[in-house]
Amino acid sequence: QDAKDKVVESQKELNKTERDSLTEYQKFKNEAEEKINAHEKSIADFRARVASDKKETKYEYEKKIAELEQQNSDMKKMLEDYKEESIEKWDAFKTKFNHNMDDLGKSLKAFTEKPI
Repeated sequence: QDAKDKVVESQKELNKTERDSLTEYQKFKNEAEEKINAHEKSIADFRARVASDKKETKYEYEKKIAELEQQNSDMKKMLEDYKEESIEKWDAFKTKFNHNMDDLGKSLKAFTEKPI
């Protein structure tokens, strides 16, 4: 009976850990999607500002905007493609994703805050 109780208790712990992991992932995903959407808005706003710029500088701005859009799109795909795996892989994914997202945010901020 004691062994059965331990098995039941272990299963309850495992179920709780899985639920907590799912909740953490969903929270992480929601926050990441908000950042991605904010980046999309910043890019669109900057694209609108550039639309009336001089032709010679407009090309360079549009080229950089395209790069930032691609990076943002890559982040979105990375998030969508993630399949829940082990805790170690989740931690590695989170670390890499957050690092890339921070880099993108800094690049976007530095670029879009430039006066045209």
